[in-house]
Amino acid sequence: MKTLKAGIIAYMIANKIVPPQMLDGYKTPEEAQALLVECIKKNVPFSYKEPALKDGDALPTHAEYKKLTKAVLLQCIPAKEKKHVPDEMAKAKGAQIVRLPPYHCEFNPIELVWARAKAGVAKRNVQYNLNKAMEIMRTETEACDAAYWTKLEQHTMKEEKIALRGDEIVLSAAELAATEPILITIDDSSSSSESEE
Repeated sequence: MKTLKAGIIAYMIANKIVPPQMLDGYKTPEEAQALLVECIKKNVPFSYKEPALKDGDALPTHAEYKKLTKAVLLQCIPAKEKKHVPDEMAKAKGAQIVRLPPYHCEFNPIELVWARAKAGVAKRNVQYNLNKAMEIMRTETEACDAAYWTKLEQHTMKEEKIALRGDEIVLSAAELAATEPILITIDDSSSSSESEE
């Protein structure tokens, strides 16, 4: 945000970043909404895609960039991809890191340990004493031995198989939908037995 508008424009020109507002065929959000409403009224498919710079197209001039506000220019600059050291190390070795969803106990066994510890504190810390709560927390987490952890891992693997099966069902449904159209008709005259089917 501290960069001057001239610096932003110079960066955009050097990196061939052209805001869609500067290209032929661009529609403002209001124009796109009006087109959508018109398509709905005519019962025709809505199709509008923001224009993008194609190979061979001439870049706009510095003066054309200056017509846009600094906020609009900044919105058009793509965010830099975040790179993490472990990801880069794995990529160098030909591996890919798959991250667990945060706080997701089905795929994250440590969350089940945390839940057990919190439940122990809730049951046994009747005086609401912080030192007592920490002692109970320590006792509960230390009670999670190798045998208990093995059970948690087995539970996690079972949940992963269930999730993978769900993914397979969704993918097969998507493939089917891509080859055969799915039509859903809503008719008030259908009987209750038909709607249950």
